[in-house]
Amino acid sequence: MYRPEKTIAHIFGRLLCLTIFFAASALHASGDLHSSVAVKRHVLALYDSRVFGHINETPVHENLEMVLNHLGCIVDYHDLQQGLPADEDMARYHAVIAWFEANAFDDPDAYLRWITRQVASGVKLIILGQPADFRQRETGAPATPELVQRYFETLQVKIQSERWTDNLARIEVRFKNPTLVEFERSLQHELSYYIRILPQHPDTEIGLSLGLRGEPDSDSAVIFDSPRVAMAISPYIIYVEPNTFRRKWRIDPFAFFEKALGLQQIPRPDITTLNGSRIWFSHIDGDALISTSQLASGRYCGEVIRDSVLQRYRWPVTVSVVVAELLQKPQFQNIARSIFALPYVEPASHTFSHPFYWDDNYSDKEKYSTRHLAVPGYRFDARHEVIGSISWIDKLLPPGKKVRLLLWSGNCEPTPEALQACAEIGALNMNGGDTIFDGILNSYAHVAPLSIPVGNYRQIYTANANENIYTNEWHGPFDGYRAVLDSYERTEHPRRIRPINVYYHFYMGEKWASLNTLHQVLRSTTQTEVAPVFASEYVEKVLGFFQARIARLSPDGWLLTEYGSCRTFRIDGTQRFPDLQRSRNVIGFLHYQGNLYVHLGEEDSAELWLQDSAPEQVYLHKASHALSGLKLGRDRLQFSTRGFGAGFFVFANVAPGQRWLVRSGERTWYAASDSNGLLRIETEMAGRQEQRIIITAE
Repeated sequence: MYRPEKTIAHIFGRLLCLTIFFAASALHASGDLHSSVAVKRHVLALYDSRVFGHINETPVHENLEMVLNHLGCIVDYHDLQQGLPADEDMARYHAVIAWFEANAFDDPDAYLRWITRQVASGVKLIILGQPADFRQRETGAPATPELVQRYFETLQVKIQSERWTDNLARIEVRFKNPTLVEFERSLQHELSYYIRILPQHPDTEIGLSLGLRGEPDSDSAVIFDSPRVAMAISPYIIYVEPNTFRRKWRIDPFAFFEKALGLQQIPRPDITTLNGSRIWFSHIDGDALISTSQLASGRYCGEVIRDSVLQRYRWPVTVSVVVAELLQKPQFQNIARSIFALPYVEPASHTFSHPFYWDDNYSDKEKYSTRHLAVPGYRFDARHEVIGSISWIDKLLPPGKKVRLLLWSGNCEPTPEALQACAEIGALNMNGGDTIFDGILNSYAHVAPLSIPVGNYRQIYTANANENIYTNEWHGPFDGYRAVLDSYERTEHPRRIRPINVYYHFYMGEKWASLNTLHQVLRSTTQTEVAPVFASEYVEKVLGFFQARIARLSPDGWLLTEYGSCRTFRIDGTQRFPDLQRSRNVIGFLHYQGNLYVHLGEEDSAELWLQDSAPEQVYLHKASHALSGLKLGRDRLQFSTRGFGAGFFVFANVAPGQRWLVRSGERTWYAASDSNGLLRIETEMAGRQEQRIIITAE
């Protein structure tokens, strides 16, 4: 959550480190021993818990981590109060990003020695915020001048700290690269700070250069990239509105970090897409299943959502309940049973007593009159909230169903103990993040990352905020959830950065305005070409993102392993094609938004080889669901699939204008390829039951 009381200085208070580094290794694949170079995807983000008490308050987590995830990076966090990382631990990182608005440290000399060693060893430094003025935190005493000088000499940068001004009338733009600056906010009338920065390396690329009016010899590179260091100083990174504290990027973070870290043309695991189609998932937090609806006398919100929504759309939806609510009446348990009996419903837990906060030390706990819903004789127990609730809900379920997912409640800030309880029973977890990207919060800075580390565990975030936020915590407007459609659009264009997540509570069935809005959202999203999955399947794809390993085999070849359920890899800014003859476990691809989306098959590893010309083999162009047992030929195609929602499968490079017989069980029908050699098969999905589809040329 963004804290308005944090100054702009805190917005830039901590990041340290992004990583994409290639280290030599040898890996065996496809029977051949390839010399490979492993892509190290981890980012080390240093923060000071004396400034930011929790990771989710840091500017890296609030603003930047989503961008790094989109670029394929994983962020690790380290508290400077625990000391500086050991040099041997830094061997896994290629880049360090230091984002400090105030370079105040407990021991600035130790920091300067440490960071200078990293750069001297070949680690690239990316500086955001304040580039100079290193001081001791308590006394304000400056760092040792010799250490400061050695630091800047190592960076190959000169900074004339005495030449600075915050007089807007004196500062002017000397040069700006439109691909790197004024991304979401113009610089016009907002040149509020100048300091003289002189990169010394001849290969420096400048993004923004400022100068002082009437002083020709005053050019200063306030945004630049050079071989040893890249830099963007504040306030030219992010703009913060004075009254609302909404943020907007001044630099283009996607372009800046891709360039600074050398990430161009590298495959990235992608959690937004399945076989070329944007992923769609929906989940319901269990609150208010037992609340009385205003739409029909004597009916509960759980019944209204069941009858008016779930049974109408019959798309995959993950539904959770709060055990404390169901304990009040057997009637409430029967409503839950009837919902869980629906074949397209995945059961989940929304905890035992719905804790409003999880940590005893939560700073805002005073705003709650009680820690959780009232349960006679019960005292909060994190393990019982997880393990106890799942065990209780499992007893309501029909044969063949088990709870696999815990949806966090309240402030959605679980403790390591709660995450450990999930891990002990193999339960997945999700909630938190609260992404909103609409006409009000209209910046990528408000799009949450994929997750947050909690102790030794990882909490997975939702892909979008729920209606509680859009309706001002259910104070109205009660049709406010309509704005989520704007968020879906902005996270799809001009770049796809998030799947569609229709996320709401049972109290959407309380009022006509809210229920009608939910219907509008569902109609709009289910009538598009998407890939519908359960929430647990989305979580598994995110886990695959974090586990995936990438290694370069040659300028044209990549080895992809350990990606689990995350079976889409994306290469940005390329019009190249997979070499389907040479690649392994690559079943198809799609060019979209100038990027290459590569579809992987069932195997747990893949080789991706690229070429400049389009392949001639038949391949999967786009599909709505996962395929298994895929066999592609000129005259015969076959595969198996399962799932809910509208099913479509598009194959490319088949004979143009060809008539095809399609068989699925006892059903048969005909389809025809178009003049471009695309064959589209549409089918009614059979739910959890696998259906085999055989397509033969007539």
